[in-house]
Amino acid sequence: MDFRIVIPMLAATLILVGCTTNSRSPAGSSSGRAVTASPTPATIVTGGARAARIIFKQSANPEGGSFDAPALSGIQYAQRVFDASGALLSSWPQWLSSVELGITGTSAETDKKSYCARFATSTEYASPCNLGAGQINCGAPDSYYRISEHDCAKLTGESVGDDSSGVFIRATFNRDAAVLGTGENIMAVLEYAASAANAAPADPASCFENGALKPANCNELVWQSYLKATPSETVSPFLLLFPPVQHNPGSNGPGFATRQIFLPLAGNPTLKIFQLNRIKSVIQNQAAFDAACAPSGANSAASSPYCTGAVFIALTFHRI
Repeated sequence: MDFRIVIPMLAATLILVGCTTNSRSPAGSSSGRAVTASPTPATIVTGGARAARIIFKQSANPEGGSFDAPALSGIQYAQRVFDASGALLSSWPQWLSSVELGITGTSAETDKKSYCARFATSTEYASPCNLGAGQINCGAPDSYYRISEHDCAKLTGESVGDDSSGVFIRATFNRDAAVLGTGENIMAVLEYAASAANAAPADPASCFENGALKPANCNELVWQSYLKATPSETVSPFLLLFPPVQHNPGSNGPGFATRQIFLPLAGNPTLKIFQLNRIKSVIQNQAAFDAACAPSGANSAASSPYCTGAVFIALTFHRI
């Protein structure tokens, strides 16, 4: 036998064996294949309330709304929660930690900025505004949470999905897997009315800034929604709530609408804050806007959310 042939063949065999052996196998493993952990199955928590409805109404009657009389300004917490049909729940659902509103003031204050975001008074519903050839009622239903852009425009600060604007709705979920399963998501159903005196400009160029869409540059009413881990976290919005709006002043009806918003909590266990924020907008023609939306008459109690603004009726969370 020619050893000059055998030795190279043996060397090639050893090299081949070395290349096909998994040298990174876990200690104690009898296989050359890497061992991976089995994924943890998603959980669904049974029992308890499957829906929680927050009614954006201040009421002394426990069955009339979720909120008590507000402080002069700051954050107002919901005190009561209802089921999807509107019946008062005997206890607060464990999976919904809290719901908060940003309040800029009450009717007891004289500063017009206080009329931006608050609960409507009984005299506000008939507050007229001057639009077109005549006056229309631009107030809001008694005791409901409403926002008047005529007064919010006087506020300073640009909201970035936090509390800087003072006008927001925030819900906090309990992400304990024993309370809200790792495979559960939330469907939020918002009931509201939104109005704008003027449409966006025909030329959309002003709606963009450095190539990115910025609706606040060309709309009188802008709200964004955010999903985040902490109240102070700065994130990009995931849904534009307003625009569009459903009601133009002077038309028939208040333009009540419903919006379904899917919250993909199961995809990220750190997400627990759902927040709707008013974004400071640019008024295209301030003089015309003030002439239309300012309340008229000495008996007008407040400004006009039904001219440009929003009235929030209820927000229902469904576990899905």
